[in-house]
Amino acid sequence: MTVENDNDSDLASEELFPLGDAKKWFLGNPPAANTLRRYVSSGCRGVVLESMVLRGRRHTSKEAIRRFERAVSQSPLFAERKSSGAPN
Repeated sequence: MTVENDNDSDLASEELFPLGDAKKWFLGNPPAANTLRRYVSSGCRGVVLESMVLRGRRHTSKEAIRRFERAVSQSPLFAERKSSGAPN
């Protein structure tokens, strides 16, 4: 098992599912597959979606998605875009 995050103890204790199934757990419009891969590799607004590789497939959890969404929405970069009137 390859762990690719700093909070592996949190993620390892949660119910995991393949990254391809993650879009249904996001609030609002579901992200595309390429967007999900970007979230786990380079992140969004300085925040990376927690994930781990199990049996050759990348997995995440509902809780990790909620932490990711919360962190992105609280990111200073998010606040700057909102105050400038730029679309999200």
